[in-house]
Amino acid sequence: MRARFPASAPAQQAWTNIADVRSRLLAEQAYASVAQPFVDRGIEEVLVQVHRKVGGRMPTTQLMAYVAEHIAEGHIRIADRAFSVFCVVAANGVATSWQDEAVGVDAQ
Repeated sequence: MRARFPASAPAQQAWTNIADVRSRLLAEQAYASVAQPFVDRGIEEVLVQVHRKVGGRMPTTQLMAYVAEHIAEGHIRIADRAFSVFCVVAANGVATSWQDEAVGVDAQ
């Protein structure tokens, strides 16, 4: 993940608040910002990193529960296995996603 994930989200990305003040996910906003970009592209499995020692590979169907469990622990980075679709969930409860420009599809 460290070698292939972009250092930061593109500056022009729109960030969406996906958690309330108690770090509980706002279901609709969270799904639309975090899982939907992968689901829309038919991606069934993602790589997730919360921090150096926490993360793994999981089906997109388990992604939202995992993000809810770890939301305030750090900047969560999510990518498909091809590293073409990315999502960042910041520790403060905002998220953004985008697609690699080399893929040729507009960013999310």
